Amino acid sequence: MLTSGFTDLIVWLLILEVLGFCALPYLAWMLPSATDRGYGVSKIFGMFCFGILSWFLPACGVIHATRAWVTIIFGVCLLLGYRGFTASPVIRKELFSVLKKHAFYVEGLFLGLSLIFALIRAANPEIVWGEKPMDSTFLHFFTRNEVLPPQDPWAAGHKMSYYYVGIYFIAALLKLSGIPVAIGYNLAIASLAGLVAAALYSLMGLITRSPLFSFLAAFFITFSSDPEVLNLCVLQRRPASFDTFWASTRVFTSPFFFEYTSWSMLFADLHAHVISIPFTVLLTTLSVALFLDGAARFTRHGIVLRISAGAVWGALYGINTWDAITFGLVLLIILLLAPIAPFWKPPASPSGNIPLYEKVFASGFARGVSLVWDLATISVGFLVVALPYALHSGAQQQISWGWATAPEFNSLGQLVGMLGYWFFGLLFAFALLLSIRSKSLAESVYSHGMSLASIGIAIGSGIILLLIFFCLPFFNAITGATNQPWGIFSMAAFLGVGSWFLLWRASTTDVQKAEQKAAGLFVITGSLLIVVLEELFLIDRMNTLFKGYLAVWMLVAVGCCGAIFYAIREVSRRGHRASAFVCSLFPLLVVCLSFIGAGLNIAGVIRMQRVPTRDFTLDGAAYLRHSESADAAAIAWLNANITGTPTVLEAQGDSYGEFTRIAMHSGLPTVLGWEHHVGQRGLPHEDLVNRKQSIRQLYSTTDLSFAKNLLLQHRIDLVVVSLLERQTYPATGLSKFETNPDVFIPLYRSGDAAIYATYFSTYNPEYRGNLKP
Repeated sequence: MLTSGFTDLIVWLLILEVLGFCALPYLAWMLPSATDRGYGVSKIFGMFCFGILSWFLPACGVIHATRAWVTIIFGVCLLLGYRGFTASPVIRKELFSVLKKHAFYVEGLFLGLSLIFALIRAANPEIVWGEKPMDSTFLHFFTRNEVLPPQDPWAAGHKMSYYYVGIYFIAALLKLSGIPVAIGYNLAIASLAGLVAAALYSLMGLITRSPLFSFLAAFFITFSSDPEVLNLCVLQRRPASFDTFWASTRVFTSPFFFEYTSWSMLFADLHAHVISIPFTVLLTTLSVALFLDGAARFTRHGIVLRISAGAVWGALYGINTWDAITFGLVLLIILLLAPIAPFWKPPASPSGNIPLYEKVFASGFARGVSLVWDLATISVGFLVVALPYALHSGAQQQISWGWATAPEFNSLGQLVGMLGYWFFGLLFAFALLLSIRSKSLAESVYSHGMSLASIGIAIGSGIILLLIFFCLPFFNAITGATNQPWGIFSMAAFLGVGSWFLLWRASTTDVQKAEQKAAGLFVITGSLLIVVLEELFLIDRMNTLFKGYLAVWMLVAVGCCGAIFYAIREVSRRGHRASAFVCSLFPLLVVCLSFIGAGLNIAGVIRMQRVPTRDFTLDGAAYLRHSESADAAAIAWLNANITGTPTVLEAQGDSYGEFTRIAMHSGLPTVLGWEHHVGQRGLPHEDLVNRKQSIRQLYSTTDLSFAKNLLLQHRIDLVVVSLLERQTYPATGLSKFETNPDVFIPLYRSGDAAIYATYFSTYNPEYRGNLKP
């Protein structure tokens, strides 16, 4: 039976649709080279514009992040959208044509995948396992919080030292809609999948110009699994369960792991790297549009495009800083290799030839000026968004780096277990392109050689491998590592060189040469990133591999789909339609295998049961009504009666357990949450130990004066005493909350649960002001 949350799903999707249509006229103006004029990325771009305004203005101290102001910002978006549609009859006519041609594909991807993942979440909606308690705490906190910069809700009073901007965007939408956070959490996960797929449609459309292929590729990339799932469930004959679902991403050398797009959506932790995925696709789409429309860099729409790309890049700095690094590298490579037209034609010699040095100077000058201009305009958008976050963020962690050691290297087999479908797809596309562009063996021998593409790939691969071989002793001496990952180096070199010669260089006579170059550029960049990730790390190797390979997955996946499209198109263009059909069977087989793996992953997640009783609902807190009814009622009372962000005292204990449940479901800042995570976010160790000790002393001591000093020290407004506190701390200490009503004012009591306001709290009817310890 469908219960709570599905009406909210309609409201949630409707808001995203409205924001998307508000952004569409401006995207259509900025992206004249896009077949869908930006329709696919309009929803995530609309969410970005609304979210960035809702965050930027409070971050600069202009407004408070109240629901009233969020509603006003939404109204401004509506007015701008209306203005965009009515400003020009030409644009309006073009947009209706775009909607007629692309609405089925874009809305099918967005609404279809959002609904699919909503149903999956409804089958297992509980926000109680994994790191969902942390994500739920953040989301609840930001729906309450009205002032920036924020405190860390798991270390009340300590500045937030975590990239929080993405979850802030989602919280702003929940403030606007009034949807309960426990439901909004699952709605956000479901719609992220739809946003990724719709954005990929625009990106693939820029590369292939084919709506149908873009639709299929976008769905495939979003929903795809990795080969390791089939290895576990078919070859090793393990049953589809959460254990196999989990193990399918633990292929890399322990303790490293990799979680790809569909796996992350199914696991459903609302982490920064998951929220970031559609924004990375948005940035990549804007970057490719910049690559394809380089001649417009000095026009108004070209300038706005570059500033917008910079703003999205700056937002990634606050959404998930790792993606700001990796996709910033993608943007830089695209700028460096973007086609540049010389500003003038050098004078020719009397013979009519232009000297080589004149050509080099004209080309170099044009590229230099264009690069400086691109970087300057992009930097404007980046700095406007990134600076407020950088100035207000509590993150003070030093950027450290180092070389990987031999025991940490992955093998080619491990990499194939994760990225194998894309590797096989690229090898198939390369083989097809090579066979088409090469002459027959007899004719090649007769004409004294193979085709230029074949020779180029052979020579280029050989040179790179020889360079690696001869430089290896020096490299080993620098890094201190031995037994370099030769298999990975060889695969990366082959894919990079193959893409260069078969997609980039071979596109010079192609009608769609810029688009084909873009497809090759994705593979080249992904191959380069693989080598960098295997050899270097930033801060720590675990996060470097985990976050870096998310970018590799997306880059290689997009490049693979583009390469297959151009290979099969080339066969079809040569009049071999039957051959093109036969050639498409291999990619179809890969798609089927990947979807079987995705189905096994879904089965594993749905079969998992973390709570005694499950409801088919989108309410992530519904399980509390069955297992922790007293806590459920107390949390509901807090959410209904306590506004703002007063500090709450609750039991503290081991991570990944039942502790921190009040902050998790209410967003009220607590004295200390999970120790390891709070320590990672920059809370000094001495402060962490002090907070942990203070919580135990507050619940355990019978000395009222000592307890009052601790309450003032940590500025505690509310105290919760429920079954968990009674099981964790001695009854003699807990009795003081009942016997001292002048210090602990009872606000709520039902069954085992009681909530008290401290004597100096604003929730004390006889509030005494801000007392100092």
